[in-house]
Amino acid sequence: MLWKPYDSHRILDDFGRNVEAKTKQFDEIGVRRIVTPCAGCYRTLKLDYPKYGGRKIEVLHMPELLARGLEEGTVNFSNLFNVMLTYHDRCHIGRHVGIYEQPRRVLRNVSNLELVEMKSNREYARCCGAGGSVLSGFPEISRSLSRVRMIETKETRADILATTCPFCNLNFRESAPPGLKILDLT
Repeated sequence: MLWKPYDSHRILDDFGRNVEAKTKQFDEIGVRRIVTPCAGCYRTLKLDYPKYGGRKIEVLHMPELLARGLEEGTVNFSNLFNVMLTYHDRCHIGRHVGIYEQPRRVLRNVSNLELVEMKSNREYARCCGAGGSVLSGFPEISRSLSRVRMIETKETRADILATTCPFCNLNFRESAPPGLKILDLT
């Protein structure tokens, strides 16, 4: 049997205790803001922690921080690339939280970088196949989903596929055609 039933009440109880312990730790060291490069961690800290008693802390995903820096003039990109790039909208920060424009704003501010969109983007973006433990539980399904995304990537003729998730990054690297670079947005 590939899949084992689990006790969801126990998992939620454990999560609640973890939120309580981490919130106490955040208070003790005076945390006011958390910045994370991981889409799953962002979603958990932003949406789930407050539901389980965690106090409201400002949680930013890396593209939000970079976009804020561009607006404030504290971040500047110049002459870093001369390439075409496409961006993969990660489920956890896209459909779950609605972050679509900040990563694109960051990429548009990199000189000599041309941002080309995939056919399926923003709320219509296809999943990479790695999230929700699909990669570990059902690797063939995961790789199949990733290959579908690679077809869309290839259609853009981009040199680079950027994402904001380590799971997407890993899954895409395994199915990327030769010559396509897979990079984290940061």
